[in-house]
This record gives sequence, C-alpha cells and structure tokens, in this order.
Amino acid sequence: MRRNLVIAGGVVLVIGLILFFLIGPYLAAPAITKFSEKLNSTALKAADLQSGQTLNLGQVKQGQAFVFKYNDSAGVPLRLIMNGTAQISRINNTFLLVGFSTSSGNISLANNYTIPLHVVYSNVSPVEISGFLGGIVGTLVGLVVSIAGLIVIAVGVILRPKPKAL
Repeated sequence: MRRNLVIAGGVVLVIGLILFFLIGPYLAAPAITKFSEKLNSTALKAADLQSGQTLNLGQVKQGQAFVFKYNDSAGVPLRLIMNGTAQISRINNTFLLVGFSTSSGNISLANNYTIPLHVVYSNVSPVEISGFLGGIVGTLVGLVVSIAGLIVIAVGVILRPKPKAL
C-alpha cells in the first residue's frame, strides 16, 4: 500500500463529495426557489371536462421548458397533448408536470376517461433552465472528482510500497 496515494485519493474524494452534495445544490438553490415561487404564485383556474374533451393550457415555443400543475375530481392522470417530452409527478393528489417542447404549439389536457371530470389547473409557465446549469455542472464535476478519488485510493491500496533504499 502506498500511503501517500491513499491520502491524496481521500482528499480528492472529500473534495468531490463537497462539490456533489454542497456546492452543486447551493448553486441550483436560487433557481429552485424561483421555480417553486413561480409555480405557487400562478393563479388557478377551473373547468369541467366531458369524456373526450380537451382543455387548452397555453402555448410554448420550440426548445422551451415549462411547468404546470393540475388536479381533477377523480384524482387520475389525464392525457397530455403536446410536442415534446414531459414528466408527471403526483404530490398529494396534485399532478405536477415539467416538460420540454420540441416544437412550438399548444399544450392540452384531455379527459381520457368515460366520466366527466372537474379540473383545477394552472396556466403553463415557462421555466429558465439556465439557472439550474451551475448546479448541474457542480454536481457532475463533484461526481467525476469523487470517482477519480476512489480510483486513486484503489491504486494506492493495490500498489506495493516502494522498496527502501539501502
């Protein structure tokens, strides 16, 4: 075992973990706060949807990230009609949708159930993803540095000690 390599690897690992768990989230915190404030300050609207009926939520531009929330009387996810990708999460009977549009157009919710539903929803809000980039970069750099630290520790443990000069 080469003690100096193991110590150096440990230091690199600690720096990587600090970047990953502290610096990355710290850099992303203002964007996350702004994101949640924007989502919570959006006025809610209500509509009744018959079976097969759609509800237009707003327009997005190509390459735009967006967010909106909704809940309905049955507590079931509705069909999303849009050009792009989206992630839907359910939090306390409210569906939170974060998406990214691949082309300009409307975003709509459709009642894909056989019963009429009462829907309470927010308008689509664009999200600035540039604020998240510092946090993403800090976290990824922290991950890479941590892996490098682990590799240096492993090399230090595997290598035999240097022969002592006579």
